[in-house]
Amino acid sequence: MKLVGFNLTKINAERFLNNFEKLNIETSININKIEENKLIPFKEEEKFITIFFNYTINYSKNIAKIEIEGRLILSVEPKLEKEILKKWKKKELDEEIRLSIFN
Repeated sequence: MKLVGFNLTKINAERFLNNFEKLNIETSININKIEENKLIPFKEEEKFITIFFNYTINYSKNIAKIEIEGRLILSVEPKLEKEILKKWKKKELDEEIRLSIFN
């Protein structure tokens, strides 16, 4: 699996308070959608998938929030592409693939 494209579609950062006492940071990464990328011409031995994601960082006690949305384009083997798309229909991903995407 190789990263061939990366786009940010939204960046939002807000600070609500200036009080940083007892600061707690919570992060979350979510995969919103995975689909076959048919826009990139490919060879038989190479397929492309697009992964839409959002990443949120919350600074506790309503101090601040950062939201980032975007998409990744990955080059994968045809067998892996079928496996990923099949599992994603049930909103599932193997842990190995999920970790690879998050990293």
